[in-house]
Amino acid sequence: MEFNEILDKYMTLLSCTSKEISTSSGLSETVISRYKNGTRTPKDKESIDKIVNAIKEISKEKDISVDEKELEKDFNIISSEDDFLYFQTNFNKLITELKINVADISRFIGFDSSYLSKIRKGVRKPHNLNEFSISVGKYISSRFNTPVSKASVASLLNLNPNKLEKNENYIEKIKEYLLSKESKHSDSINELLNTIDKFDLNKYIKEIKYDQIKLFTTPIELPKSKSYMGLEGYKASQRDALKAVIMSKSKEDIYFYSNMSLLEASRDTNFANNFVLGLTYILKKGLTLNIVHNIDRPYEEIIIGITSWLPLYMTGQINPYYVKRHASELFNQINMTAGTVALSGESVNNNMQTAKFYVTNKKEEVDFYKERTKILFKKATPLMKIYKKENQDKQSYELSLTDKVNVINNLPIYALNKSELEEILKKNKVKPKEREEILSYYNIKCNEFKTIIKTNKIKDILYISKNEKVLSLPELFLDKKITIDELTFNKGLNYLKNIPSKNYELEITKKEHFKNISILMSIDKEVTIVKENDPSIIFVINHRTLTKAIENYSINL
Repeated sequence: MEFNEILDKYMTLLSCTSKEISTSSGLSETVISRYKNGTRTPKDKESIDKIVNAIKEISKEKDISVDEKELEKDFNIISSEDDFLYFQTNFNKLITELKINVADISRFIGFDSSYLSKIRKGVRKPHNLNEFSISVGKYISSRFNTPVSKASVASLLNLNPNKLEKNENYIEKIKEYLLSKESKHSDSINELLNTIDKFDLNKYIKEIKYDQIKLFTTPIELPKSKSYMGLEGYKASQRDALKAVIMSKSKEDIYFYSNMSLLEASRDTNFANNFVLGLTYILKKGLTLNIVHNIDRPYEEIIIGITSWLPLYMTGQINPYYVKRHASELFNQINMTAGTVALSGESVNNNMQTAKFYVTNKKEEVDFYKERTKILFKKATPLMKIYKKENQDKQSYELSLTDKVNVINNLPIYALNKSELEEILKKNKVKPKEREEILSYYNIKCNEFKTIIKTNKIKDILYISKNEKVLSLPELFLDKKITIDELTFNKGLNYLKNIPSKNYELEITKKEHFKNISILMSIDKEVTIVKENDPSIIFVINHRTLTKAIENYSINL
């Protein structure tokens, strides 16, 4: 049963309304209504416990018997989003590392293989993670029961193989592994955040010799259209399409979509390097690349894929999107349009050996593929918004009444009063235009801070540098650091420490996790990653899998 079905079962039994549940639980009537109609499910155990207690209270008021053990059992099958995110990562690793046949394990545990694939992608969630994990444990213990195969499992679980001798212990250890929260996705998220933190665009430009890239001025004759087959055809079609875009006089943006597996092609380092170089030529030409990423895949692959695109994201010429549900799990497609050229291709079950691709610059065919692209991008959602100084006017400071967690390296601006800030700007000889911008930002952030802590929580995780003290202005693209004298800094710090509100928490950390980025989290809504230099750039991420993983990682620093 889904959460809404369980809730409806007890509301029917008690003949109670959403308002009654709301009054007894302390949750809003709107939230209860959404739980009941299935448009929303609780994301934390605290909310579930409030509903359970409300049902107990109403049952006593109405003198209707409710089996409390059954009640607890019914609602305990609902796992939190955090629990599932950990489980999903561990389950995918188990399947991948042990090279488990999904069809085989599906038959054994009594689930359809497509359902397991959806669990791996995060589209579906087992109703009872505990029971599901036990079933997986029974499968592993029955299939991996030789000394050699047990050693492989023990190595993955970081255990002595002796711990898997007894069957009941074997099953229990698999269950513990799947439900473990120790990893917290730290490896891939740590790599993602550290790549942003340490990336130097100027160094990257030198390494790829970007300044030496010469754009073609003499057109090269390409066929009007050409078909390609198989893996080599995939590589050749990409190469020819990029070449046609580079040599075209068109200044139209590029639109790119693919849900094909790049695993086989990426093993060819020469192709991979040339593909990135081709994109670099396109960016050098001043074109913008609009790309729909395929995120309908396991969590780890999503993070790794985004990390690999980061160098190109840093240029600010890429707009990343995603679609919430791909049209088919059987057919895989690629579609690219740019100016006078189009690339299209299709495979079945990601079998690249029998895939077919087509590149054309026939106007009527290009127009057809452009129309397809328009429809796709109307359905697409931005994976993240990217801001640089050149487009900062598009950046908005929308007030969001959610809990906030900020990982910052310097004093937040709302720690100061206005006269202190004006004195700091005067000492730093800030130009009038920048001064006006900073004061406007100050007013926005102070108002936001005061408004949020009335109803929600704010936590600042602050690293204090032993060197110069600097004012934290993460969302402003300034050419200089605004330094603060020790006295003013300590005064602002004391103000934060003594804020008379249970909704504000200051955590001073001794470890500097990042030198060049700040992480500003609106819990359950979005994460803003601000890179301060080389280059100065802001990533505003809305996709729930990514934001939740970053929240878990950052909060547990």
